[in-house]
Amino acid sequence: NTQKSSGVQIDIISIVRDVCRQWWVILLLSVSVYLLANVWVNASYQPQYTTTTTFVVTAKGTNNNIYQNLSTAKSMAEQFSQVLNSNVLKKKVMEDLGMDSFTATTSVNILSETNLMVLTVTDDSAMDAFRVLRSIMTNYNTVSDYVMDDVILEVLQEPEIPMNPSNSVDPNGIVKKSFFIAFAVFVVLFAVFSYTKDTVKNERDVKEKIDAKLMGVVYHERKAKSFRELKNARSFSLLLDNPLLSFRFVESNRMMASRVRSYMNKKGAKVLLVTSVLENEGKSTVAANLALSLAQEGRKVLLMDFDFRKPAQHKIFEAPEEDTVNLPKVLLKKGEMKEIIRQRNDSSLYTVFNNTPSSATEELLEKGSIHLLLAKDINDTVDALNATKGKVLGCVFNDVVTGTPGRMSSYGYGGYYGKRTE
Repeated sequence: NTQKSSGVQIDIISIVRDVCRQWWVILLLSVSVYLLANVWVNASYQPQYTTTTTFVVTAKGTNNNIYQNLSTAKSMAEQFSQVLNSNVLKKKVMEDLGMDSFTATTSVNILSETNLMVLTVTDDSAMDAFRVLRSIMTNYNTVSDYVMDDVILEVLQEPEIPMNPSNSVDPNGIVKKSFFIAFAVFVVLFAVFSYTKDTVKNERDVKEKIDAKLMGVVYHERKAKSFRELKNARSFSLLLDNPLLSFRFVESNRMMASRVRSYMNKKGAKVLLVTSVLENEGKSTVAANLALSLAQEGRKVLLMDFDFRKPAQHKIFEAPEEDTVNLPKVLLKKGEMKEIIRQRNDSSLYTVFNNTPSSATEELLEKGSIHLLLAKDINDTVDALNATKGKVLGCVFNDVVTGTPGRMSSYGYGGYYGKRTE
């Protein structure tokens, strides 16, 4: 149960990290929805304007009382509604105003417990709504005399030209809501995608999904512990000789290096290749610290950067220009490798740092002095490397976040070792 509960926590952290990595995609999609919503609101919103007038309804005759007037007002409302909806009155208003069609909406209501009747007119134009109401007040008697000859209507409140739409909405508010809703939806979608995709999220996944031995777990190292330190995070060294590194990070790298050395000693291997499926997964830092750890044990180590597209070792070690080399040029010309090897700080660590990116990888593989088989899938890579008379030593689970009972990361690294360099 503990392991199961731990796995749930690990998956949650993994999902959060995957979503955070895609924050810019989520932001762009949300902004797209924001812009579309803005266009839709502006295109679909039609303001409506409403104006009203109030009548006092009384029955004809000198003996009428309040109860009679209330009853008359209720009856009047029903009858007046019929008058407003009659084609005779509408045609009269259209003729009066010179309109081709009657587009206004009209209604009649009686104020509760009073003999006051409110006539309301709504139209797309504030001026049209006002003009229609004035025309109804002028011409309603041409129809009402036939059905309301015993009623007196007195105007209590004259209509006014409405200044603001009666169906006012907040376009900016709607658009902003659409942005936040879209943002939340895309976060959920990316979270679901992260949960369902077949990736390595924890140590248990490494053992179940990767056809290689787990050589070690390297924990995540924070480069900045505050916003003030964040601006200097890019220059923060992750090499083991940096005294500011955490004990956990340093020890996890040393334990990984110790296990790698032990397995290589058993097989009599002298050459180790550190690779990964995608870029920016940390293979350069893992290789650098692995070389440093072995060198700190007193072993002679040669660290060679054969990343031709984006060489990084010279940046990690902050190597001066004289300690780097244009490796693609040397390989194509079949130069002597001994001439480009440099010793680091009088230690037992020797380096070959490439400083020149090259897109001619195929040419280097065909004409150069290095033969390396690449594959896109981790397990296919393992099988391919096994077929080259070398052996896959194992993988490193890198950048593991702690703080919960479990561990998580989405990175895996393969190690290849052999007895010869050809």
